[in-house]
Amino acid sequence: MAARRRTPPAWEMSFPRGEQSSVDLYVRLGVGPSAQPGEIVHALRRTLHALFSKRDRLVVTRDLAENEAEEMRSALHAYLVLTDPELRSAYDARRSMAKINADLARRLARTARLLDVLFDVWTI
Repeated sequence: MAARRRTPPAWEMSFPRGEQSSVDLYVRLGVGPSAQPGEIVHALRRTLHALFSKRDRLVVTRDLAENEAEEMRSALHAYLVLTDPELRSAYDARRSMAKINADLARRLARTARLLDVLFDVWTI
């Protein structure tokens, strides 16, 4: 008997594990944050069409097939997250927090550099 897979909670599904978490899902599909579900479906179809038309023109090697499969997984993940209202709101919340944290880190780094300069001037 096959074991049932555990369905992860929404906050876990909004960001995949690994390197993909740094990829913005809106950028991955080429849509803006205010995109409607119809636009997201169209963007997914456009992305998949580009992947499959690339396959017809090139000699398929194992590496190319793995890269295309990864791109397809990434596009489908973006589609699934952005078309589900609960997952999309969780993703948008984490995305906005990441922007706030990046801005805060930049400000702290600038403050640290300023303090280093002031300390150097003061100790002279």
